Amino acid sequence: MALVTAMVITAVAAVGGAVTAYRGAQDAKDAARQQGETEEAYAVRQGAMIKRQAQDETEKIRRAAVEYRATQVANQAASGIFTGKGSAQVVRDKTTQLAEQDILLTLDNAEEGVLLKMEEGRMARLAGEARASAYSAQGRAAIWGGVAAVAGSAYTIFKE
Repeated sequence: MALVTAMVITAVAAVGGAVTAYRGAQDAKDAARQQGETEEAYAVRQGAMIKRQAQDETEKIRRAAVEYRATQVANQAASGIFTGKGSAQVVRDKTTQLAEQDILLTLDNAEEGVLLKMEEGRMARLAGEARASAYSAQGRAAIWGGVAAVAGSAYTIFKE
C-alpha cells in the first residue's frame, strides 16, 4: 500500500509539474509573440521617420536650389548678361535639373530604407512567432510527459 501511495504522489507531482511547465511555456509563447509584434511596430515607426527625414531633406534641397538660382541671376545681371534667355537660362535650368536629381536620389534612398525597415519588422514578427511556436511545443511536450508519467504509474499500480 505504501508503494501505491508513493506512486500516486509521484504521479500527482508529475502532473502538477507538467501543468506548471505548460503554463510557463504558454506565458513564454505569449511574450515571444508580443515581442515580435512590438519589434515590428518599432520598425514601422522607424520607416516613417526615415520617410519624414527624406521629405525634410528634399525641402532643404529645393530651398537651396531656389537660393542658388537667385544668386546666379544676380551674378549674371551684375555682369551685364541678359538673364531671361540663352546660356544664362540654360545654366539656371541645369541647376534646377541637378537639384531635382538630388531630390529623386534622396527619395529613392529613403524608400529603400523604409522597405528595409519593413522587412526587418516582418522578420522580427516571424521570429517572435517561431519562438512562440517552439514554446507552445514545449508546453505540449510537458503535458504529454505528465500524462505518460501518470499512465506509467497507473500501469505499475494495476500490474501489481
